[in-house]
Amino acid sequence: AGHLARHPAVSFGRVKEMHFFDKNDSQCPGPLPYLLKFPPRDDAAVTVEATPFYIAAPDACPRLATQLGRRALLVFLVREPVSRAYSEYQMKHRRVAGQDGFAEALQENAARVFACLV
Repeated sequence: AGHLARHPAVSFGRVKEMHFFDKNDSQCPGPLPYLLKFPPRDDAAVTVEATPFYIAAPDACPRLATQLGRRALLVFLVREPVSRAYSEYQMKHRRVAGQDGFAEALQENAARVFACLV
């Protein structure tokens, strides 16, 4: 996200991780409140937000598709995927008791990514 933020044609939301589409339906009232979280576009050709959890939240991708429509483009930038996955696993392991092993977590995450893309 840091590299994209330096590009003059890219505009980011006011908050880095909005978590707008991974919340339940009562907290996700449609695209207008979401769009208001972004500054005016000015000359920016692309408006971006970065919420990594969307890929892991089962309902986030369908909500994105339903509320933003076909004009929205999802781009997943992954830096060193194995290191990133292990870092996320360690964080969850510290925060939540009873986590599966790393291999099981990778399989579960891969299934979520596939479900989001189809």
